Amino acid sequence: MDKTNQAGKKKKNWYFEWKSRNITGRWGRRLLLQVLGICSVFCTTNGINPVVAAFFAAMFLEQQDRWFLMGSMSVAMLIVMPFLTTVKYITIMFIISVIVWIFENRQVRKIDMLFGSSIAGIVVFVVQASGALVGDNTQELLLMGALEGGLVIALTGIFQIGIHGILTRQEGRPYQNDEMTAVGILFAVCLYAFRGTGEFTEWIGPFTMYLMILWMAYRYGIGFGAALGCACGVISTIWTGEIRMLGIFCVLGVIAGIFRSLGKLWSAIGFVTCSYLFGTLYAPFLFNGQTEACILAGTAVFLLIPERFCMPYEQIKINSRHKEEEEKKRHYIEEIAGSLKHLAESVGRLRGENEFSYAAAVQLNETANLLESMCGYLSEEQQEEKDILERIQQEYRRHRIEIKEGSAVTLSNGRKQIKLLVRTEDKHILTAKEAAQIAGKITGKRLCPSNNGRTIINGDFAWIILLEDTNFMILQGTASSSKEGEAVSGDNFSCADLAEGRYLMGIVDGMGSGERANEESEEVIELLEELIRTGFDEAAALSMVNAVLSSGEEATKSTAVDLALADLYTGTCSFLKSGAAATFIRRNHWVEVLKSTSLPIGILPEPDCECAAKKLYDGDYIVMLSDGVLEAIDGEEKEEEFGRMLMDMTLQNPKEMAEYILNYAITRAGGVARDDMTVLVTGIWKKVA
Repeated sequence: MDKTNQAGKKKKNWYFEWKSRNITGRWGRRLLLQVLGICSVFCTTNGINPVVAAFFAAMFLEQQDRWFLMGSMSVAMLIVMPFLTTVKYITIMFIISVIVWIFENRQVRKIDMLFGSSIAGIVVFVVQASGALVGDNTQELLLMGALEGGLVIALTGIFQIGIHGILTRQEGRPYQNDEMTAVGILFAVCLYAFRGTGEFTEWIGPFTMYLMILWMAYRYGIGFGAALGCACGVISTIWTGEIRMLGIFCVLGVIAGIFRSLGKLWSAIGFVTCSYLFGTLYAPFLFNGQTEACILAGTAVFLLIPERFCMPYEQIKINSRHKEEEEKKRHYIEEIAGSLKHLAESVGRLRGENEFSYAAAVQLNETANLLESMCGYLSEEQQEEKDILERIQQEYRRHRIEIKEGSAVTLSNGRKQIKLLVRTEDKHILTAKEAAQIAGKITGKRLCPSNNGRTIINGDFAWIILLEDTNFMILQGTASSSKEGEAVSGDNFSCADLAEGRYLMGIVDGMGSGERANEESEEVIELLEELIRTGFDEAAALSMVNAVLSSGEEATKSTAVDLALADLYTGTCSFLKSGAAATFIRRNHWVEVLKSTSLPIGILPEPDCECAAKKLYDGDYIVMLSDGVLEAIDGEEKEEEFGRMLMDMTLQNPKEMAEYILNYAITRAGGVARDDMTVLVTGIWKKVA
């Protein structure tokens, strides 16, 4: 093991050097988009510029450098455009930003691509129409406004796809087909902005197009080469008036992609050979001095580009992800093995001491042992991301922290996890939170300590686990009451912080009330939690529990299940209901109701359940109930009345809200709990960076 570590230290890992430069790459992409925004200002034709409105709307909808972009584009318009045209488009940008801001902050509805594009197009038309009403040629100006608005709707959607692809693309992941086309169009817009500039049109523009087609087709394949070639062909046709340039550029992009598997040299030879064949058989104008020089210069520059900047994405994926995937698999297998052992205990408690439970527990334990053996084999491999660990170790020495062992991996959801066996020197004491902040400066990620590790670091070696911090935080409050005359409630609930930023919320309502119902619901919620923690999705976990309840001597059991699983990185939440009462999502100015008409589990061989996924926003509350709460409200419109009560509630603390709701239900029931009642309130808030 020591020899392996020594060899790893001597070996230079170029992939992790690239990772340390990734922040610079992100800033470079953002700067590129700012330049494209300024270039869009130069695309004015006949007094209109749908490109500038569409590009601004697309960037604003992507929530990327909004106000800086508005400032840079406004300055460019003041320099380039006539004053009245500048006022028109600055007004359009301002109105678009105000409307989008209102929709986002008041959460009236989600702004998807089509809706956002429609906002931009309608704003352009309204501003143009306003000018038409006070001027001459009203009919012509209205027609131009409608045309420009339609173009803005189409271009906004295209630009947003391209901008999103540029901002989110990771090394080793190719552009999708729609992203390829959109990025090609963005590139074409940049070239079109310089039309009419003699030197650019004759030399710089063609050279750039030939170089980019050859380079990008070699890097990303035939599809990207054809899309980029098409965009360049359109621009070249506008410049030269030669419609044949469109087909020539498309074919050149395809040829460069076809020969990429043979290497850079053969791709360049194929590109040049195809160009000369076109010049000989189809387009003699390619042999004029300027075009020929641009083709040869672009090919020469392509051959001089370092291999790491033009390596095909498939090779990058093979070289840079192989070891990382091996380490990720090992950690994932370790988690599964531990969870299976807990799962074996849960199955035994649910089924009782019988042949089935014994066999199931043995199988699960044996599977866990086998997985642990696999982990022992995989752990002999050299640990990943040693560059990051070495830099953390150097920084920790400055804070008198010693690292004995460590690993840094990327989990299945793409987030970082760093495990360190550490201690402090000279009786120094440090919190795990402080250690996470130090490591976060090295990784460029906001890290936080896991609950599974130590919270205080002292002179004894102990494991700390640092995870990439979530974007959202939640607080929960519960309140419950058993049925009048019963010692315990038949309801049980779960609030479980799962791995990788997932949080489980659930209520299980056992059949009837009292101790028997309590035991049944407790067994079900524990088993569901273990299954989901192991890695099963909610529907699969519910099917397994349903199979147990609906077979054999347990067939008389039936249980209502209400589950919600939140992703605290993305803010999305999936809901699953089987015979459960409605769930309520209280937002700023309205309440969303998720109703259920399904049957409890344990009745049918296959579970009757309903699933839904919702996007949660800062300040939302999820209110989950057992059916006893809603049944306390008289009348047929129970959900509507309960929703109105939630809207009128001024409390913001989840615990206080849960207690208020429980007291409200008991009051509506005449002061007596006629059934078991459980309230689970979860508030979600976006963390401040």
